[in-house]
Amino acid sequence: MTAMADGTIDNPEYASWSKFELGTWLTVKMMMESTDMSHESMQIVKLLEVGSDNLVLETDMTMTIAGRKTHATVKRDVPKTHAPPSDDHKADAAKPAVKLEEGSETLTVGGAEYKCKWKHTKVSVNGKETDMKTWHCDEVPGGMLKMETTTGAAGAIKTRVDVLEFKKA
Repeated sequence: MTAMADGTIDNPEYASWSKFELGTWLTVKMMMESTDMSHESMQIVKLLEVGSDNLVLETDMTMTIAGRKTHATVKRDVPKTHAPPSDDHKADAAKPAVKLEEGSETLTVGGAEYKCKWKHTKVSVNGKETDMKTWHCDEVPGGMLKMETTTGAAGAIKTRVDVLEFKKA
């Protein structure tokens, strides 16, 4: 990341989406499950505007929580830069134990193959475990094609995010 004169840093979300033409979109499915709840959402994220300092994304989302469907459409600004993360919370936090593996794999999305780099991270903080694997590809807006996360052992929360389709404008 590059630090700017005003102390801000590059925003990776802006950098990823700004490479694409207006109207580019992707469909994302997210599923979350625990012992007593499940949640599913489908999102269509579309690039509406690109400026020199920000871009605008529109997310059209349908969620199903406990069998009940809801729908929302939200537009949001994505700045080119943002403030770096604060170190204030680090003084009180326990030092996590982290294991990291990396590799590459080809994923098929919408009939097209994408070469991805994956990271598998296992983190333990105060006895609470999180196991996360993400697949990244610069050819796709947002950069992430897939994510699988499990948090906790008994009563674990499992989350899966998949890009199902992506179209350049």
